[in-house]
Amino acid sequence: HFLEGIADGTADGAASVSDGDHLGDDLGEHGDNSWLSSPRDMSMLELDFAAAAAQDAAAAAGEGAGAMGAAADSAASLAAVQLQVKPVTDFVKLWDSMGTMSRAKGSIWAPTLHNDSMLKLASVRICLGHYATAHLESPLRVSARLRPAGVVQSLLELTDTQQSRWAMAFNWEQLDAAVARYLPPPVRLTQRWSKPKGQQPIYAWEAVPPEGFVALGMLCSTSEEAPPLELIHCVPRAWVRESHLAPQKLWDDGGSTGTPGSIWVINSLGLLAVIKGHEPPEGPFYDLDTDLKQRITLAEGSLELGSTGRTMSTVL
Repeated sequence: HFLEGIADGTADGAASVSDGDHLGDDLGEHGDNSWLSSPRDMSMLELDFAAAAAQDAAAAAGEGAGAMGAAADSAASLAAVQLQVKPVTDFVKLWDSMGTMSRAKGSIWAPTLHNDSMLKLASVRICLGHYATAHLESPLRVSARLRPAGVVQSLLELTDTQQSRWAMAFNWEQLDAAVARYLPPPVRLTQRWSKPKGQQPIYAWEAVPPEGFVALGMLCSTSEEAPPLELIHCVPRAWVRESHLAPQKLWDDGGSTGTPGSIWVINSLGLLAVIKGHEPPEGPFYDLDTDLKQRITLAEGSLELGSTGRTMSTVL
């Protein structure tokens, strides 16, 4: 199963932990975390993807009783897997602009997933890409007035609601099956930009999704070797819409040498895009579709997406 503790692209992820930041810090001294504590619309959008597995069962009917029974079992088990949008609560710094001679400051961050913790719910967190700030500080330490409007750095979390509460006691089979089917890794990573100079080099990678899927973000690494494909996951094309958020520049390398490049935030999940040049990227870029016409329920702890007050949770 997916036990990556840190979804970074460093040569040694553990070496970067000292640069991390987490939600448990006293943010009051460093930044405004009101987006976590303010009243929010507690509704969440649920999409019943067990129906998709049921369709598989119907399709398998023509392949004999064995295939049909296996597909029906899949439909029943997937009905217990819940997928939620969650704010990132822990980051690890991958890179910052110190030493590049750029006029602007910027930094790139990976989410810490904590999937290797034994004391957690029967769940797994999914990295959709990396994040950036127009500062050297963690995204959690940046004041609200300095954050891009309409953005909350977020990831996906799958929970098997039929499993035991604690990781040491549950079976990963259904979560693995749900991730493999609905949240696959890309088929390859393509390098889009690099800056080998500075205190640390940086390489930006675009994820090429499987057919029928899209990548919501990009990965970065401090090595010219492509990161493992499993560090980023794609989502079904049916789950997304084109992002309504105009790309917002977080950093460019103006003042430095080498191939010009810039970093942008491109959706409400706070995911980055890194491109050659300083002009706005053309896209298309994608966001999770919170307007799908499905069942609305209430859920405590659901996530406010940007300034809209909409929340989303998906049941597979």
